[in-house]
Amino acid sequence: MKLKYFIYTFLLLSSINVSAQREASNWFFGYTGGLTWNTTRSLIGTPVGGTTGGSVVLSELPTVIPSQITTVEGCFSLSTDQGLLLFYSDGERIWDRSNTIMPNGSGLQGDYSSAQSGIILPYPGQNNRYINVSIGAGVASHPPYYSVIDMTLPGNGTIANPLGDVIPAQKNIQLTGASGTTGESVTSILHANGTDYWIVAPGRGSTVYFNAWLVSSSGPQTSSPVVTSMPGFSITPDNSCGYIKFSADGKHFAWADDGQYVVFGDFNAATGQFSNLKFIDYATDASDEPYGIEFSPSMQYLYVGGFQKLFVYELDVILNWPGTNAGAAPVRQFNFGVEVNGLQLALDGRIYVTAFENSFLYVITNPNTPADLKIYQLPNSFLLPGSSAIGLPSFAASWFRYEPEVAAFSCAGYPASISIQIDDTAGLTATLDWDFGDGNTVIGQPVTNGVTDYNQLHTYANGGAYTVVITPRRANGTALETITVVADIVECSVKTNRMIRTNLLNSDTKSLR
Repeated sequence: MKLKYFIYTFLLLSSINVSAQREASNWFFGYTGGLTWNTTRSLIGTPVGGTTGGSVVLSELPTVIPSQITTVEGCFSLSTDQGLLLFYSDGERIWDRSNTIMPNGSGLQGDYSSAQSGIILPYPGQNNRYINVSIGAGVASHPPYYSVIDMTLPGNGTIANPLGDVIPAQKNIQLTGASGTTGESVTSILHANGTDYWIVAPGRGSTVYFNAWLVSSSGPQTSSPVVTSMPGFSITPDNSCGYIKFSADGKHFAWADDGQYVVFGDFNAATGQFSNLKFIDYATDASDEPYGIEFSPSMQYLYVGGFQKLFVYELDVILNWPGTNAGAAPVRQFNFGVEVNGLQLALDGRIYVTAFENSFLYVITNPNTPADLKIYQLPNSFLLPGSSAIGLPSFAASWFRYEPEVAAFSCAGYPASISIQIDDTAGLTATLDWDFGDGNTVIGQPVTNGVTDYNQLHTYANGGAYTVVITPRRANGTALETITVVADIVECSVKTNRMIRTNLLNSDTKSLR
């Protein structure tokens, strides 16, 4: 009887667990407003903005936590990948997780009335150290400054239980070399190498500029930003500014000037260069005042919040608009009837919206589907004893990448699984010899009568296409017909850096399926 062998498809058994990380788990904003997603609750949401249907129960909403912050606009925080709060800031002061200002955490060069008074990023290559960037407010030029926080320092804690502190010798160091009038807008994004970062601040004037300072294990390159100009386009620095944000993959950005324009385009995370720069002009309605910026989790839509209004654009449409003045109509537009400004994507995939000087927020529950957008007002007591103001906390967009899709390959350095099924009713086969094609020793596997499924795990040191040869043998060693299968081994780009949540296929698509 002829033996029958069936090769199962290659499985991804590389034990790579890229789960939703929780660095943005804790928010501090407004007037002693504090929220955490470490514990959640269910509350009734009231439909607004044309949302169809009645009130609904919204589950997995964040719960209130103590906060000492009092800020009109700027605020930012960071937690561990397990959701433990590290610290939070208004750009002027830094509070540790005990809600106490760090001993060296006051007198920073930011401003609580700056739209994005700062941003926090891990210090590349230096565990337990973080770079706290602050930027000032107003129409005058305010350069970014950075300070280094060492979480191994006792601060308000003890040596055994440190709460962290600012390193005095690395406090309020100016980032120089910027073009244009900088101030109020600053963010960071992960470098294409998965290790370094960019600190980005736009500059206003007769020409608009985008300044990107590289941050490596040597620290920020303080005097040599990569500068991209936008010739023929000007923004007079007589207004405050709004948010600048990147899409989670770092390929696109948008910046609101809090006056008339939203500027957007592409970004090269390897070089720090901006390109395909375009703008949306809101001059026809002075009440729009674009301020808040956010991308949908799918990165297909751009959300703009302006005074009382919300605009939603299809990103590909405006990016491919002919000319620099993108005249595309929004996919959706709403008027809240009250002042809304800050927009922020949360780890639950929803976008939260401020309601000025109220103890509730608005929440967009399905930002990936604006054609049937669901916007709800949360209960008036949602934030009590705190309330919101204009801003919500700024986070680097890299924290909001979602889980990778599983594909039919295995990763170098991790066990890959190959399975074979034998139909050998005559009992001819005694052993299977497995040659994995990478020069390692052939493995012999005994065959048991009546057992049809056999499996081997093998770790490939390097990526490549390996031909696996499986040779059945009789008890006397005689070889039977061999079976071959190609093992597709990939050098997966999953790093240990906490800001990485990358698609293992390195897909260019903005839709994470």
